[in-house]
Amino acid sequence: MPDDKKSKYNLSLIQDKLDALPKPTSPVGEYWLYSGRSTFQTLKLKALGNDTYQADWDGVYFGFMGFYSGPNMGDFSEVVTLKNGVGDILLKEVDDTEPCILSLTQSSDGKGLTIKRSSDSRHCGFGHNVSAGGDYLRVD
Repeated sequence: MPDDKKSKYNLSLIQDKLDALPKPTSPVGEYWLYSGRSTFQTLKLKALGNDTYQADWDGVYFGFMGFYSGPNMGDFSEVVTLKNGVGDILLKEVDDTEPCILSLTQSSDGKGLTIKRSSDSRHCGFGHNVSAGGDYLRVD
């Protein structure tokens, strides 16, 4: 929980070790975003060559009755080209008139990734209230 006092304190205990790690040389890796109720959204990037990556994303949203009926879920597996740490993923459902465009931006230190929905599409084909948007932290 990024805003919890206990989480901040625990992170401060290992922050010097994290800061000493070498800067990643590519965006390949696994990224997490805390989505509440002890769950994380995950994005995995695998190299395909020539600045092209396989992006696999899994996300959840716990609604009011989420513990009883399970969370709303969404996922995608798409190819993305990242030039200078920036790229777009286009998601198109069969019945949608326009694609959902997700813009990826790698942080300057290589330890994070931001996803923003840059289209006016009402949804991206995920479950109710499930969104890929946010600031992801690299975990490997």
